[in-house]
Amino acid sequence: MIKKILPIFLASLFFSVVFTTQTFALNPFELIRELGLNSVHFTSTDEGWAVGRDRLYVRGIFFFEFYERAVILHYNNGEWNVVPLPSKSKCTDNWELHSVHFPSAEEGWAVGEHRGRTQFGWIKVCERPTILHYQGGSWSVVAPPEGVHYTLKSVYFPSTDEGWAVGWNNRSGQPAILHYQGGSWSVVTPPEVNMSMTVMSLNSVHFPSTDEGWAVGEQMILHYKEGQWSVYNVPEALEGTDWELNSVHFPSTDEGWAVGETEKTFNEMRITKGVILHYKEGQWSVYNVPEAPEDLAWQLHSVHFPFADEGWAVGFTASTPLGSFHYEDDWWSLFVMPKYEFFYFLNSVHFPSTDEGWAVGRDVMGGEGGFPYEELERGLIFHYKDGEWSEVTPPNVPIIY
Repeated sequence: MIKKILPIFLASLFFSVVFTTQTFALNPFELIRELGLNSVHFTSTDEGWAVGRDRLYVRGIFFFEFYERAVILHYNNGEWNVVPLPSKSKCTDNWELHSVHFPSAEEGWAVGEHRGRTQFGWIKVCERPTILHYQGGSWSVVAPPEGVHYTLKSVYFPSTDEGWAVGWNNRSGQPAILHYQGGSWSVVTPPEVNMSMTVMSLNSVHFPSTDEGWAVGEQMILHYKEGQWSVYNVPEALEGTDWELNSVHFPSTDEGWAVGETEKTFNEMRITKGVILHYKEGQWSVYNVPEAPEDLAWQLHSVHFPFADEGWAVGFTASTPLGSFHYEDDWWSLFVMPKYEFFYFLNSVHFPSTDEGWAVGRDVMGGEGGFPYEELERGLIFHYKDGEWSEVTPPNVPIIY
């Protein structure tokens, strides 16, 4: 990507080049930056990681291009910094990281995708999964199993020796599962799910132990036990509705939570509503959220419980600063975030302790002047401490690094 961007970047220095996300006049060349963060994980209150993507729009009078590349941020010594990306294969013009997890402070994993892009009317297809491994103080690229064309949405390691990644198959649209054991990744055939959807994605995976785990996605809940994956019964309240689960977390093998979205009818209109599922005593049930406005479109993207009796969930709202939900004393309550621009997507939340936590995502700001200006994005980092959330400015990501 550097070889392709550099000539355009140098040429643009002779013109009026714009680097900010505001309203622009039509100049011979314009560079527009967008940052989106998809996942955050902390190994302690003092150190953590966040991953996502950096998007660069390059617009001229007679052409329009955009490039996407993965972004890794590292929190240490009280500040966030950009981490250099590892050497990549040729199949990485546009790539993104969706999930990061560290089973220990010294070792971690991040997964995502290489995606095709449109260039002058032609499609470049490159649908290989991205797998990165952190060890010995640096990140490296790990080759996926041969012939795999997956988008990986979530990764989780219950131990340093074994882990799982889930997503979907870009060719068939079926759920995708990869298993890491014995130093290598292998393909696991998912159980058959009887649905007619074009794409059936698994969005999140979590293992409270090495022997038992869960994966959730578009109208499916999968359970791993005794060495096999199986389809788990869906709560009756969701049957016959369009629903999707985006995140799952089990503070213990006996109890867990999953969050996502479903469509409901309000005043003869279909509205997306957030959904919270609770697993206890071998069954999943829908947890009603009394503080969620009935006429508001909202979703939940991530859930995390530092302990069994306290947890957090974050997501997206269309018109008001809904922010996050906090679970304590057997009750979910609304916890409004401190900043509100246009609307924002909070994609991931993680609490290394009950007193301190982090949430990341992107702020979608309204603009003028046509695509891509009508929905410019800004990376978001929120920090919870001393009983309240505050916004932290993300570090600047260099155009070339």
